Amino acid sequence: MALQHGGYHEMIPVVTEVRTATSTQSEQLIASIPSETTYSYLDRLTLFQTSPRSGAIAEQLVDSFCTALAIYIVATFPCLEVGARMANLATDLHYTFEVRDVRFCSGIELLLWELFLGGVAAKVGNSPHLRTFFLERVWTVSNTLALRRWEEVEKVLDGIFWLKESLRHECKEVWQEAWHDDTRKILPTERAAFSMCGYGL
Repeated sequence: MALQHGGYHEMIPVVTEVRTATSTQSEQLIASIPSETTYSYLDRLTLFQTSPRSGAIAEQLVDSFCTALAIYIVATFPCLEVGARMANLATDLHYTFEVRDVRFCSGIELLLWELFLGGVAAKVGNSPHLRTFFLERVWTVSNTLALRRWEEVEKVLDGIFWLKESLRHECKEVWQEAWHDDTRKILPTERAAFSMCGYGL
């Protein structure tokens, strides 16, 4: 999960705390964590994100990771107003990928994890058009990685962060919907972006 940007290194304490909190893989224990802890994680993540007008690719990669991690936190830890938070986070992640034209050089497996979280947030936040955006890119990236079975995808996702059962189910739904129509086409801009990073399509 390495990102070549100073902001990522500053995020390590937050990432470590989230990993430690979920290391028990006990949903009962995680559910007992105070919601204030959740909000502390989210507040600290906002400190690492850049201005929406920033054009630095390295900073954009940090932003996409921060936003996806925020989605993971909201989906995993006790939190209020989940629907509204997820809607905003799905919009933010879409903005990072689409409007700011982030290239896919942050690590292709990390990218896949971010796209899955975007798909989950879009559904929970009731944003079907954003859901489609993430589904199409989940198909593109998983196709590039030659992932054809959910079990293979599940292994990749688990390698980033542990998934509690409800989030695992939501990610599986993203996978099933993304591959329901296997006639999807890889967008030319995405093909060029992958080529820039050494991923052949």
